[in-house]
Amino acid sequence: MANIYDLGERIYIIKFSLPTEGKRYLLLEPGRRIHTTQFSREKNAVPSQLSMNLRKHLRTRKLIAIKQLGVDRVVDFVFRTGETECHLLVELYASGNLILTDGNYTILALLRIHKFDEKVKCAVKEKYPFAQAAHLTIEDFAKLKLTEENLGEEYKKALEQRGNEGEEDKKGKKKKKGKFPNNH
Repeated sequence: MANIYDLGERIYIIKFSLPTEGKRYLLLEPGRRIHTTQFSREKNAVPSQLSMNLRKHLRTRKLIAIKQLGVDRVVDFVFRTGETECHLLVELYASGNLILTDGNYTILALLRIHKFDEKVKCAVKEKYPFAQAAHLTIEDFAKLKLTEENLGEEYKKALEQRGNEGEEDKKGKKKKKGKFPNNH
């Protein structure tokens, strides 16, 4: 990441410098959109406090991953330099939010403070509220007793079940197919 700029109250541009392709821009508008662009836009003369915080923590870091959190519209941009990791979370639901966290998802800076309920809020020095924000709880694989082997077995079972759909059973009746026909 080369730099970050704010174009208005709620629109941010991240400038990336790619060794082979030159400059690329990522436009972030919390609550509305995320997309890349090749066009540089007019920036505010004086950067906002959030832009300054984002520059301080993210400038010169490498974007290593982009993930969706849970099943909701929260996108996690993972930046790293050496062993230090930061997350830039973009919420694309309701009014949206832009949240900078450390590697443990403790909030360092954000666009707006938000309360989910009396006990849970999205504010600086708080842990990002995964369960409320993205309908997601983080569990350790060891705690869930998930291993590569049993995940592989579950995957094979799911494939077998899928392959058996639509085949005739022993009485000559067709088994019930899925909800949607295959002729669309």
